[in-house]
Amino acid sequence: MVLSVNNVSKNYIIDSEINRYKEIPIKYKFVKMYEVKEPASDESIEDYELGFTNIVHIRVLDKEKNEVTNSKMQIIFKINYFGLRDFGNMLLVLANNYELHKEYELAHVIQKKNQYNLGVLLTHESSEVIIRCNYLGDVHDYAPHFGIV
Repeated sequence: MVLSVNNVSKNYIIDSEINRYKEIPIKYKFVKMYEVKEPASDESIEDYELGFTNIVHIRVLDKEKNEVTNSKMQIIFKINYFGLRDFGNMLLVLANNYELHKEYELAHVIQKKNQYNLGVLLTHESSEVIIRCNYLGDVHDYAPHFGIV
């Protein structure tokens, strides 16, 4: 499968008016193509594993913005097929537009402020979700013995 980052505009029929969502402009006007392929075998090493720099840091904050993350917490993302596909496409757009320390708040059914259209809409039970672009080092900054057998 090949995903085209610039191919994100579609004609949707929308029953109700949707407003106050920020659209993410595509910074670079050329089309970047990403090939998504199945691994050759269970033992194969993917390209992204070689650099050990694809790091995600998830934090949970309380209402006062104090970090309450702990190792006993479980973060669950429930995403349907179309949400996963469209969110993945928008993450590729974010990667294309990467800007250090830029924040993107996902759109929420309960709109209290302008939020970003990232291909998904958070339900009313969902907490606020912000994606922040940061430099996180590599896996060895977090686990020095990672990959050493």
